[in-house]
Amino acid sequence: MMIDSIDKKEALRYLGIKGEPDNGTKELLDICEKELLKSASPKFLFRIFEISDNRTEGIRLENCSLILPGKDIGELLQGCKKAVLMCATLGGGADALIRKMQITDMAKAVITDALASAFIEQVCDYAEGEIKKSAIVFSLTDRFSPGYGDLPIGLQKDFLSVLEAQKKIGLCATDNMLLTPKKSVTAIIGLSEEKRTATHRSCDECDLKNSCLYRKDNVYCGK
Repeated sequence: MMIDSIDKKEALRYLGIKGEPDNGTKELLDICEKELLKSASPKFLFRIFEISDNRTEGIRLENCSLILPGKDIGELLQGCKKAVLMCATLGGGADALIRKMQITDMAKAVITDALASAFIEQVCDYAEGEIKKSAIVFSLTDRFSPGYGDLPIGLQKDFLSVLEAQKKIGLCATDNMLLTPKKSVTAIIGLSEEKRTATHRSCDECDLKNSCLYRKDNVYCGK
């Protein structure tokens, strides 16, 4: 996977900067982008499963012990024949760079953190492109992450275990179910034979916006 530039407009959105940034901010964005691209090691994984059942307790996937509970994921996957479990990370180097900057230069730390959030979204978009190549006859739903809506964040460890994420890309979850490295995402995507229209979901629309563990730790679930 080759991503040689980061979406600075998206990073500015995370920073809460509207319109054209000043020259000083532009210069810092360029400097921090170069350092982050050197430090990060973007990786992703995905597996495609047949949906075997959709019961009251949750959606079951064939040859998979993971059950996906909740009305939100049920609505997302309604009419889908298959579901994709995917995860992506920028690797420990990105986290280490941000921690270092938090000690040496807080302005650069804030900007690099925003760039990293934009960067992991690009990695997820790249992974989604690869999924489309593997499921060419299907239409993809939105990405939907554990911890979003009523899909429990407690799924994280089992989710990563199914993908063998720790072994393959060094991605795991803490006892509080936060991903480590921090700049990482897990997500579910439905595959439907009917055309699906993507919709934008935000933190403000999430049922857990006031108690989200991601937001408390200044990260996000991937939406």
